[in-house]
Amino acid sequence: MFYYIHFTRPPPEQAFLSHSLRIAPNIANDLRTEFPKTNEGIDIYYAWVKASENSRKSASTSAAGASRALGPMTPPLKLMTCKGETYEKVPVFPPKDAREGERWQLLLCTKPARLGKHATSVDLSPPSSRSSKDFDTQYERDAEWSDFGAHVFPILSEPVLFRKGAPGKTLAEKKQVQNERILKFPSLWGTSVGPLRITEHLSYDLDKKVWDSGMGLSHWLVSTMVGALDAPPIIRSLMDSKSPTILELGAGTGLVSLVLSALLSHHPEMSSPKVIATDLASAMEVLGNNITANDHWLPTVRPKAVVLDWDDETLPVEVQEGVDFIIMADVTYNTDSFPALIGTLSRLSRSRKGLARQTNQAVQPPQLPETTALLAYKERDPDERRLWDMALAIGLRLDEVARVRGAGGHPVEIYAGTFQPS
Repeated sequence: MFYYIHFTRPPPEQAFLSHSLRIAPNIANDLRTEFPKTNEGIDIYYAWVKASENSRKSASTSAAGASRALGPMTPPLKLMTCKGETYEKVPVFPPKDAREGERWQLLLCTKPARLGKHATSVDLSPPSSRSSKDFDTQYERDAEWSDFGAHVFPILSEPVLFRKGAPGKTLAEKKQVQNERILKFPSLWGTSVGPLRITEHLSYDLDKKVWDSGMGLSHWLVSTMVGALDAPPIIRSLMDSKSPTILELGAGTGLVSLVLSALLSHHPEMSSPKVIATDLASAMEVLGNNITANDHWLPTVRPKAVVLDWDDETLPVEVQEGVDFIIMADVTYNTDSFPALIGTLSRLSRSRKGLARQTNQAVQPPQLPETTALLAYKERDPDERRLWDMALAIGLRLDEVARVRGAGGHPVEIYAGTFQPS
C-alpha cells in the first residue's frame, strides 16, 4: 500500500495576489479510506511551481497544453502537521514573486528523514543494483523494494491564475477538479527522460485516478528493464521480441502504458514496438490528454488510446490480429466484472491463435509464441483471488514474480503467465 497527499478541498482556479488561499489536504491511501498510523503526525510542506508559457491557459483546459517540464519552484515551507483522518482547512499564501496574470501550481510534499530532502516527485528509480542472488531469502529481496512507496507521494495542483485585488472586487469561487502526479525516471540507457506528468481527477471516478497497482508495476518495470534487478522471463521475452505489440487493459490515466512506452522508446535494442492503451469510453479524455502531454518523452513509441469494453463480444480492430503481451493493473476491484474480463482475455488469446494458424497455412514459418500476460494486484477483498482459477480455466496460469511492499499493509503483487497452446 502507498500513501498519497490528496486535496479534500483543492485550490481555486483563480485567486487574488493579496489574499491567502484556503485548502484542505490530507494523507491517505489511493481509496482515501486508510490513513498513516503515527502519533507524531506527518509534516506537509508547500511550494509554488511557476507554470511555463506553454502550460494550459486555464485550470479547466485539457492536459494537452501542459508544460514539458516543471517551471521554477519556490523553497518548500511547512504548511501543517497531518494526523490521521484530518480535513482541516489551512491558509496558503501566494508566491511573493507572482505577478498579475501569472499561473502558478501548488505542490504539496513531505520531507522524509531517511531521504534527507523534500520528496517533490515519485521516484521510479530502481532500489539498488543488487541481483536476486545477493539475497538469502525471498523476504530479504521483497524488503529491498520497501523503499519505493515508503514515502508519501506528493501532489501538484492545476495552475492557479493570480489577479490583483481591489476594493469591492470579487472572484468566482470555482474549485479545481484535477491534479497532477509527477514521476521521475532514472537515466534510461544514457538518456535523461521526464518528468512524467499524470493528470487525474479529484473525483472518485475509478477510471480517472492513479492506483497503487499502477504505481507499483511502473516501478517494477523500470527496475527490471533498466537492469538493476534480475529480469524475469517475461521481461527478457519482451526485450527479445524487438517489435512486440503490447495491450493494456483498464489503462485509466495511462500511467503504466506511458512508463512502458518511455522504456521501449529509449531501449537500445527495440525496433518498432506498439503500445495500445484501452479502457471504457469514459476514460478516453483523461487517457488521451495524458498521452499528448507526455509524448515529447516518447520519440518512437506513443501509446494509442482505444476503447475496449470487456462486455463487447467484438475486439477493436487494432487488436483483432492478436497481441504479444497483455498488461493489467488494478483490474480486480469489481468481482462482478470478472466474467467479462475473462471473456476478453479469451478472445485475445483466440485471436492470436487464429493469426498463427493463418500464417502457418500461408508460408509455414515457426509457430507464433503464445500471448503473455502481466498482472499487478493489490488485495482489497480476498474474494478477488478467484480470478486466478478463472484465468486457469482458459489456459492462463498466473504465477507471482515479485512484490512491491510500499508503506505497509497489502503489497502490490505482480504475476506473469503465458496462455497454454490448445
